[in-house]
Amino acid sequence: EALDTFTQTLTAVHKLLTQSDAASGETLMNELETDLSQARALETAFRRMALEPPARNDVLWREVRAVKGGIKVVFRCAPLTVAEFLQTRLFERRPGTVLCSATLQVGTSFDYFRSVVGLDTGFDAWPIEEQEIPSPFFYDEQCVVLSWEAPVDVSDPKYPQELAELIDSLTDQIQRRLLVLFTSYAQLRAVHEVLHSRLFHSERRLLTQFSRTSRRALLAAFKESPRAILLGTASFWEGVDLPGDLLEMIIVARLPFANPTEPVVAARMEYLQEQGGNPFMEYQIPDAITRFRQGFGRLIRTTYDEGIFIVADSRVTQRRYGQLFLDALPVEAIPFRYVDRIVNLVAKRLFQGDRS
Repeated sequence: EALDTFTQTLTAVHKLLTQSDAASGETLMNELETDLSQARALETAFRRMALEPPARNDVLWREVRAVKGGIKVVFRCAPLTVAEFLQTRLFERRPGTVLCSATLQVGTSFDYFRSVVGLDTGFDAWPIEEQEIPSPFFYDEQCVVLSWEAPVDVSDPKYPQELAELIDSLTDQIQRRLLVLFTSYAQLRAVHEVLHSRLFHSERRLLTQFSRTSRRALLAAFKESPRAILLGTASFWEGVDLPGDLLEMIIVARLPFANPTEPVVAARMEYLQEQGGNPFMEYQIPDAITRFRQGFGRLIRTTYDEGIFIVADSRVTQRRYGQLFLDALPVEAIPFRYVDRIVNLVAKRLFQGDRS
């Protein structure tokens, strides 16, 4: 009601000014027209999100956050699926569309990606061709994949302490840059607290992505230190290009499952369940595997790169679905429990350069 009244008032003022002979000034009219446009857009958006029944393909939610001086409420809207939109706006109009990425497959199939973007078996506007192009990299020679037999589960309160000790021991014995990929700030902060005290007098430099930290600044600092340890969350799983010795070790702290309480994720899971599907196997697993492969893709960027990829989440060996993640990697994973046991292995296969 307040928005509606406000918009009507602005409209009346605008009408009076346009009919008046008063020299109201071009600047005032431009500002008023901008305000009126924004008020109308806000009223339309609010009415759609808060008052009208949601459209079939809309996911609507509100976020309530404590801010300095009060409470901030944000209303958001996102599509449940982009398949229909892409079908009608892109693929049916563009028979020559080419979709290319290193992570379009789950296992050896394009089925999950095709279902997400609207190119599943129901699409018949144009023929679809699939092609898998072999990698130019020699992964068996360029990298070692390791799975850590962690002493505790990732959900155990002691896990951050154990992971911090693994990071400390690894970077002490293998003097290379390390990127640790997290899925939550809470776990990242817990590991940071342990490492910060352990590395205080060390030559190693600890860089941590807190909520307001610039990714660009962190990457610049990471490049400057040959023994840097970077703790990063979602934005570091993809779009990071650090070839050569700029990045030679990666640890995945936790398999990158989407948070099931996030509104869009929860809505998609609910939709699949209503359709008689299995949300975990049909959505959560393939989505996490895609992100997992993107994380691995940060390691080998050129034909001369070398590196270590460590999966620290013990679920890859203790849960049935874990093998699906390991199968998504181009190199067979080697299990280990203590860093001492892998140093010799890594030394024989990698890093024959001038640094130990």
